[in-house]
Amino acid sequence: MSRVTLLATLGTLRYLVKGGRVPIAAALLGSLLQIKPIFTLTDGEARPVTKARTASGAIRSILQLMEQKVVKGQLLHVAVMHADALDRAVVLKDQISSRFDCAELFIAEFTPVMGAHTGPGLVGVAFYSGD
Repeated sequence: MSRVTLLATLGTLRYLVKGGRVPIAAALLGSLLQIKPIFTLTDGEARPVTKARTASGAIRSILQLMEQKVVKGQLLHVAVMHADALDRAVVLKDQISSRFDCAELFIAEFTPVMGAHTGPGLVGVAFYSGD
């Protein structure tokens, strides 16, 4: 588990506001500017990594962050995850397969518990490189 990196972006901040994790003013501003936060999960806690201005920009940022983490010359093991965003997950999977040498690469639905906190539209990736 310590070798696995998880990166994800949200479709909307609305569900984080409902859960009390994001102030309403921040969510409104983020929505107006089309800001898509990208976060990682560390020790069971979501932490922001960066943000993008659009959904496609968020996918690009996730790919760039992956490139920084991947050990060159080692195969990548990847799970692309989504919460009711299969079309965006397929785009991410296709881009990963064209950029990286993958031992395994598949798409899975995000867990219902995580989906309840983040809402629909979440797209993410969990990966590690090596054997």
